[in-house]
Order: sequence, then C-alpha cells, then structure tokens
Amino acid sequence: MATYRVARLPARLRGFALPDTSMQPGGYVEAGDYLVLEEKARHPTPDTDYARLLVPKLSALDTWVCTRWLTQRYATLVPRERAPAMARLSFESEPLAVPEERLFVLLGAFLDYRYDGSRAYYPRALPGVRVQLAPPRLNNCCTFVEALLVKAFFEAHGAWDRVARADGHQRPSGGGGGARQPGGPIVALAAHAGAVAAAAVLGA
Repeated sequence: MATYRVARLPARLRGFALPDTSMQPGGYVEAGDYLVLEEKARHPTPDTDYARLLVPKLSALDTWVCTRWLTQRYATLVPRERAPAMARLSFESEPLAVPEERLFVLLGAFLDYRYDGSRAYYPRALPGVRVQLAPPRLNNCCTFVEALLVKAFFEAHGAWDRVARADGHQRPSGGGGGARQPGGPIVALAAHAGAVAAAAVLGA
C-alpha cells in the first residue's frame, strides 16, 4: 500500500513561497496534519529544515514551512497509509459559483483524451468561444480547464460573454489561452476545480 509523508503541526506556522524565512510570508498554516509535497533538509543552511505542504485554504494551495531550526522542531513528519483529509473550500457565498457535482459529471467527456502540448481539441462547442472540435481527442491543461469550466458556467448562469462584460473581465480566449483574466468568477471556479482534482487524486 502506498504511504504518504504527513507533517503534524502542533501550532500555527508561517508559510513562505520559497524555503527561506527571509522571504515575504505568504499566510499562515493552522495546527493540524498536512500532506507533504516536498522536503528540503539542512536548507538553505544546516540550521534549518523545510517542507512544502498542501494547504487548500491558501490561494496558492501549497506553501513552505520551516519544520526545524537548530534543535527546535516545529513539526513532526510521519508516514501514513492514507493522506490526511483536506478541508473543503466553500463557495456558497459566491453568486456565480458552479455546483461541484456538475464539474464531476462534465469530466466524463475527457476520458478518451490524450495530452498534447501543441494541439488541443474540445469535446463540445463552447458558447462565445471559437475552438476546434474533436476528433482527434487531444487536449492540454489550458484547453481542458476552459472546456470544463466554461461549459459548467454556461449551464449554471448562461452565456459567459454576457456575465464577463457585466463583471468587467475579458472572456476566455480559446485555443489554449483560457482563464487568463486576473479576476472574476472563472478564477474562483479554477481554484475550486484545482482543489477538487487534488482531493480526487489524494483520495481525501
């Protein structure tokens, strides 16, 4: 059975974008158990150890914490047969959110797709977006997110163009450049979809 490395934090720790406490802090990690994504022992000097943790409540979803300074240990790293359950993100207060169940249903359209970094085809026509439709069944990360989220958003709230104009954000561009606008409903959807995907992979 696969095992996971888990960091057990007895108290809240500061998170950092890089394994270095001289960097600008990037939020806090509350006490609890967290999945370890990466470890750096005796880095950047022999005095400190760091671990990169999966933290769904942070906007970046992960962060580095200092687990040891000299003889002082701030977290215990232990193996476990199952990843710790992640706190679920809630978008109930977001009026333009999409039900999580609908995202799972729409994932079925991609079961036969293969990844291709330079060529991408969509499983369906998208409202307000000009794209190439399959076959062949090829896709990449940008077009996958766009094909999934724009379809889900349209079903829940209507045409993306209409809502985007009202919200002051550009619509997805199609052809692998979707979801690039700096804010708005699609960003919240993308963050939520990322957390859903991580939970599914980790078996949380």
